Amino acid sequence: MLQSCQGAFDSKRILIVDDEPMVRKLLLNIVKRTHHAGFEAENGSVALALYEQEPFDLVVLDLRMPVQGGRDFLKEAASRGWNLNVIVLTGHGELDEAFQLLTLYRISDFIQKPLQNPFQLIFAINNALEKRKHEAELKDKNKQLQKELAFRKRAEENLAKEKDRVAFLLKESQSLTMTIQMSNEELVHQRQRLVEQQKEIVKDRKELAAVKHNLACQLESVYRSKGFYANALVRLCERTEACLKAVGGPDCSDALRPEPRQEGERGFVLDDGGSAPARLLEDFQRVVLLYLAESGQVENEPERVVVRELLSGCRERLEQILAWTDADVVVRCDDSVPDALFIDPSLFGTIVENLATCGIHRYSRESVEISLDMDVPAHLGLHVKRTGYDLAPEERTRLFEPFREVEPLSRADWQGMDLGPAISARLAKMVGGDIRVTRHVPEGIVFHVSLPLANPAQPSVDIDKRRETDGCETERHAEQTSEGRFFHEKPLILFDRDLMRGFQFAKSLKQNGAEMMIADSPEVICRQLERQEEMVALLLRCEHLDEEGPHLVGELRAVLPKRIPLVGLAPNPPSRAEAISQFGLAGVIDPTQNPSDLLRKLESLVTRPVVLARG
Repeated sequence: MLQSCQGAFDSKRILIVDDEPMVRKLLLNIVKRTHHAGFEAENGSVALALYEQEPFDLVVLDLRMPVQGGRDFLKEAASRGWNLNVIVLTGHGELDEAFQLLTLYRISDFIQKPLQNPFQLIFAINNALEKRKHEAELKDKNKQLQKELAFRKRAEENLAKEKDRVAFLLKESQSLTMTIQMSNEELVHQRQRLVEQQKEIVKDRKELAAVKHNLACQLESVYRSKGFYANALVRLCERTEACLKAVGGPDCSDALRPEPRQEGERGFVLDDGGSAPARLLEDFQRVVLLYLAESGQVENEPERVVVRELLSGCRERLEQILAWTDADVVVRCDDSVPDALFIDPSLFGTIVENLATCGIHRYSRESVEISLDMDVPAHLGLHVKRTGYDLAPEERTRLFEPFREVEPLSRADWQGMDLGPAISARLAKMVGGDIRVTRHVPEGIVFHVSLPLANPAQPSVDIDKRRETDGCETERHAEQTSEGRFFHEKPLILFDRDLMRGFQFAKSLKQNGAEMMIADSPEVICRQLERQEEMVALLLRCEHLDEEGPHLVGELRAVLPKRIPLVGLAPNPPSRAEAISQFGLAGVIDPTQNPSDLLRKLESLVTRPVVLARG
């Protein structure tokens, strides 16, 4: 039995050997996502026949099979002299046998059944193929080094012969001085020539020694680099899963489970229903990797190579994601609505606020177009087109405020024929603009909203008239949006060793208008200061002062301009009076209080912005 699943890029041939059809089907689906060609065999005999016809780059082999098991297959392959690249699938009671096979037949890896996480097999496949690739490269490198060493050996022999010839010349010169009367000038000239020859010989010897040292270092580097890129990929994926866990739920592995999620649950879904979930997971991993690269958290060259490889060819996709949404959780992508991302319904208000306050749109001189869609079954699509020039953040927020009151639609609602006009009328009454249904999609309805803006020549007059009309509602909105205005253009730096906790704290301050930058080391702060010209203050967890003390403060002061104050974060500020005087803090603020109160307290401590002047 032979079945092939061809991926987008036919690079490697992978054979799945298992007597259970469902297991083979699951493994073939996983192989398909790695863009390799997958083949299957139900026992060892069929696998031997297939491999004899045309060798495979990798064999995923089950140990226990009725006709011919994994051990017999490996024994027969070894007797035929085949150099197999094998990943063994074992049960919980087969670990001892798996370790024996690992020693006898050079098994690349083994995985316990049942498979808990698809990425476990993906990482094992990538690691095995990369290991075989490095072995081939190592053999070629060894051959090249042998050739170079042979060449250097011949050169050393030639130098030895040259040394003997020079010695002979010295003896001849001595005999000539005894037998022939030469002038003093001729003798001096001959001596200088011999000295220069000796210097050249010494120089050649030093160069030969340096070449030998470099070859030894290169050989050591080749041996040490074996497996570095695979380990770097594992570390980056662990950090990616940590970020996913912070935004997708308490258990990241559960968020990536293969079966569909229940209605109302948040997190990622990885099923076989289509390419959208896998595409979303790739998109989010790319965004996380991009953040790791830009924030200086890629530690070494192997990790940089992996990041460049994963981010290559997807710049346009990343720009689209980062340009259209500032949400923490993207639930899934779908091609049915072009240029739109589907988000969790509970984050609809956050998305609108970010679009209104942070200006994450596609701007032109005459119009702005924004696509927002909500996830099934509570789906409501809004396509907003606003004519005129851009408004101030306060006016933008006022225009988008009514959309937060729109209740999610159930599947039965949007399947109704008369819903489109009804919702259009309700939104038009709330917003005061022209709203109509533009198209239906499988998940729901997409509306077109046209909002008239203020006259570009006299924006302040129209805004004042609208504020007079709105009355108390506008005053209340102004109070809500003025909390973090002081820190909107001159961001704060949050220093926290726990990045996940820092993300959550920064998110609460961003929702109140403050601009935040997060760092977990002085080196990251230094890189951020090179990109940002103005800062207000640095927020520092006092627990780090308890652990690291003056050493940490000294490192921070070394990279920060003197005029940027340090503000401590601790649940009980009065108990930190000693830390204020000991470490020169501007003050201590309780991070558990309301974000707006925290920003007001911080604004009272930071009296004026500081323009950074490096050096």
